[in-house]
Amino acid sequence: IFGEMGFAGSTKDFDDPGNADLVSILEARAGLPVGLGIIWRHVARLSHAALHGVDSPGHFLLRLEAPDGPIFIDPLAGGAIVDEVGLSEIANRVGIKALSEAMLAPVSDRVMAVRLQTNLAARARASGQIDAWLRAAFRRALLAPDNYQVAHDYSQAAEAAGQIHIALEWAQRASQLQGYTQADRERTQTLRQKLN
Repeated sequence: IFGEMGFAGSTKDFDDPGNADLVSILEARAGLPVGLGIIWRHVARLSHAALHGVDSPGHFLLRLEAPDGPIFIDPLAGGAIVDEVGLSEIANRVGIKALSEAMLAPVSDRVMAVRLQTNLAARARASGQIDAWLRAAFRRALLAPDNYQVAHDYSQAAEAAGQIHIALEWAQRASQLQGYTQADRERTQTLRQKLN
């Protein structure tokens, strides 16, 4: 993937949405770690290798199961192995002492896809690209409809796009999920008033 086909971590603007879009990554052979990780995971599945994504905070990794324990791989660094020092550096960058076992556990393909769409949504939102934010938020909602943060973000994106009925529907869905706050309750009421 890296040596023969030339895939690599992106060297262009890290916030470019193309870095988190699978089609763009396949065309440019460069992208963010989770996008590269999805490609690695697909190839691993075809070759029956025990390789999984790791949704660690601040930096997506891959985990290869080996007889002596897991080997962590950094898709952004051309498939370099991440040792204990490297794992500590990742933890320090996000302000924690160490990555817990849960943070280094294998995750499902669905979790990887949600993280990729999260990257797209965050970049689109930050740059004011409402249609792109709405598209990525919708994809996240399809993948993880029972996640409070996903439902809340889709509701906000729909509101920003002027789709108040969708914004209200997903605000009401978020109200049934853990994480719902008084501020969310007030926002839901405001959305109801906008429809009246």
